[in-house]
Amino acid sequence: MVTLSKRLQTIASFVPKNSFFIDVGCDHAYLPIYLCQNKICSKAIASDIRIEPLNFARKNIQKYHLEDNIIILNQDGIKNINPDIDTIVISGMGGLSINKILENKSELKNIRYLV
Repeated sequence: MVTLSKRLQTIASFVPKNSFFIDVGCDHAYLPIYLCQNKICSKAIASDIRIEPLNFARKNIQKYHLEDNIIILNQDGIKNINPDIDTIVISGMGGLSINKILENKSELKNIRYLV
């Protein structure tokens, strides 16, 4: 079972039960792993624009046997996200980066929650 920092625990508390979410800038994918392990969400997307964090994410997802629950995507922000996603989590990056990601308003039409 993965253990979250207090910061990630707080973020996790805002993700609605049974949501399908994308963790933008996922780093090690601890948040999607935690939420799937604790049956808060059954599926998630761990995305990052950088390959190295995604390699760490992939190893952690495999370590906890969650390959069927968490999809790994190398992408820039929320461009071309799955239309079934209802929750976006963007944390651990600066305000300017977050603002740039959210400028793509057309990708937000199906989003119910933004954390």
